[in-house]
Amino acid sequence: MSKRYVNLDECELVGHIGVDSGQMMLGDPCYFDDWGGGEFTSAGEDAPPNGAFDYDGACRSTTGDHKAGLLGNGLAAVCSTGFGDGTYPVYVEVSDQGEWGKRVKSMTIVFIDDDAEEDEEDEEEIVCDHCGVETGEIYPGLCDECSERTDDE
Repeated sequence: MSKRYVNLDECELVGHIGVDSGQMMLGDPCYFDDWGGGEFTSAGEDAPPNGAFDYDGACRSTTGDHKAGLLGNGLAAVCSTGFGDGTYPVYVEVSDQGEWGKRVKSMTIVFIDDDAEEDEEDEEEIVCDHCGVETGEIYPGLCDECSERTDDE
């Protein structure tokens, strides 16, 4: 099997997904009536994956060696989010399929952004238009002190 890499520059950001259990599950929503729910009842990280379509099955898969697995004989896929809770960007790659129109070719959720540190280094410091001090703001403009001075004038 050959590896296929997704170029996120060619994908569309569709939003961010929230995580509160340090794991993500992908599955067809029509099967969630069969979801067992429940709690993580296993013996922690030593519990082997069992593939059950419930919270315990998800936890067993994400704490196992692969940090991922299938649940319910393929009803869902589950994985660890790398560093845990938070919000993660969701991208889709869209492909024109001729008479079928545009279709989602792939979905990518980025849990660990290896390029984030490089992106931060590339960001320019935003400075006050009047005095040149760093504003700490996202958009150029006046720092708080210069802004107050212009309001008083």
